[in-house]
Amino acid sequence: MRGRRKKFGIDVNEERNILLAACEEGQTSMDTFIGGGYHGAFTYFLVETIKKEKGSVTYRELIEKTGEKLEKNGFDRMTPQLEGQERYFNELFLSSV
Repeated sequence: MRGRRKKFGIDVNEERNILLAACEEGQTSMDTFIGGGYHGAFTYFLVETIKKEKGSVTYRELIEKTGEKLEKNGFDRMTPQLEGQERYFNELFLSSV
């Protein structure tokens, strides 16, 4: 979670948007065979975290727990990113949809 501003079509820091990204700029996201099929490692562990927490997890907790699972499973070259206005990071995942 860096405080830098990046642009992904829109400036997520100027809008009420939250961006979850698999890795930092300069890193490469990875795919793997896990859970009986091929998946993006970040997406797989993100979904596993959401399931385990039964959807009751903040954006900050979600990115931290997903990062821990990535590291524990050998994907330590991926640093998940949470971008946007920090005041929204402690809201429950998808609570404002």
